[in-house]
Amino acid sequence: MVGYFRPFITELSKSDRMQYKGLYCTFCRFLRERYGIAATFLNRYDVLFLLIYCQHKGTLSLSASSQN
Repeated sequence: MVGYFRPFITELSKSDRMQYKGLYCTFCRFLRERYGIAATFLNRYDVLFLLIYCQHKGTLSLSASSQN
């Protein structure tokens, strides 16, 4: 992945690392299921940072089935 907002994985607790990885994987699967494999190339640090921010603010829910 590329981008300006890079996490300090070593500074995160184990549960935070698992949550970060889970969100990354969920977003990648969402892109693949909804838009095809080529869309997974949009998965960048910057986009993931925005997703985490929106999820924290309660303005985002990643669910491929609820978006149909």
